[in-house]
Amino acid sequence: ACGCALCLLWFILFYDDPKDHPCISINEKEYITSSLVQQNGFLSSLPYLFGWICGILVGQLSDFFLTRNILSVIAVRKLFTAAGFLLPAIFAVCLPYLSSSFYGIVIFLILAGATGSFCLGGILINGLDIAPRYFGFIKACSTLSGMLGGLIASTLTGLILRQDPESAWFKTFVLMAAINVTGLIFYLIVAKAEIQDWAKERQHTRL
Repeated sequence: ACGCALCLLWFILFYDDPKDHPCISINEKEYITSSLVQQNGFLSSLPYLFGWICGILVGQLSDFFLTRNILSVIAVRKLFTAAGFLLPAIFAVCLPYLSSSFYGIVIFLILAGATGSFCLGGILINGLDIAPRYFGFIKACSTLSGMLGGLIASTLTGLILRQDPESAWFKTFVLMAAINVTGLIFYLIVAKAEIQDWAKERQHTRL
């Protein structure tokens, strides 16, 4: 129901061209059309493109490790979760040091976005290991939490940029890395890969 409602809003509020949008002021239209929209759109799509490629590779690698009995299920989940959390954090923290290199920044932004897809072989599929019956509900809750985190992160980033524009992005990237590392440590401690008792189907005996 929420998806349908959002879809209707999207059809009503979104337009192909900023010039056709009735809710955008003239100054905003001029600013948007004068910027490099096509180039920005292409560059913005690259992390998702490479993330899709990484996701396919992660699936193949995780299956390889499991079918060959090289690693256990929990080891595979922790390995790819660690890669998906640490690599984006490392690339993001390196970005402020590449301020003089446009192509360096673009490459590291792509890598930071793409390597997050390693989590597809880890935490993002772990719910299917511990509670296959309730995976849909678990996935919905985790997605909602991620969206709320994105809203909070955007707000915090705006506040940091207003207070200290010079070193704001460095602080933002360090904060992101710290959150990633903290979340990873918590996951490595509590992660399981066996079906939990509360998720098992109980057999009811009729008298």
